[in-house]
Amino acid sequence: MSKKPKDFSDSELKEIHDQAFKYVEDNKPSDADLMKEIDKMNATAPKRCQIGPMLRDAAMLRDDRDTGRGRRLTARNVLGEPLEICSIKPMTGFYRDGCCNTGREDIGSHTVCVVTTAAFLDFSKSRGNDLSTPMPELGFAGLKPGDRWCLCAPRWQEALDANQAPRVVLRATHEGALTHCSLVDLKRFAVDVA
Repeated sequence: MSKKPKDFSDSELKEIHDQAFKYVEDNKPSDADLMKEIDKMNATAPKRCQIGPMLRDAAMLRDDRDTGRGRRLTARNVLGEPLEICSIKPMTGFYRDGCCNTGREDIGSHTVCVVTTAAFLDFSKSRGNDLSTPMPELGFAGLKPGDRWCLCAPRWQEALDANQAPRVVLRATHEGALTHCSLVDLKRFAVDVA
């Protein structure tokens, strides 16, 4: 019996995600080639699980830019490296894929991976964006201090201007955040880069 996505451990999900990034980065596959690779991986790992849907979701990166040859570019973080997972518990991201990926439909630019604090959650609630109250009908358990979350870049900048900005995970913050926030400010609040 194959595992359902919710049954994967954090380390298994990260391994699958990293595998997908490496394959896409190394091979720059077309969608058809990517599907062949997924089928091959499923055929060689039947005892572990069927990873096709998860790998496909991780590899079909949501960055809308392309190379000019009809291929999507690998999503990059603000350091110019491949974008890392922000959080899978709770599941975050505009696309609910664990990453702060973005695309044309992400009007709010959910690109900054933050580590929430009680002060920030109170601030966000006071500005009309209640991230701490559970909404089970939407599958949202509410955030707690210490949770990682893909925050809208303009909201992070607003929090910074009000001296309420949460810490930032640069390696999981999409380069699109730089449209709204400066790298200098993001680095000042970084938890993962000295």
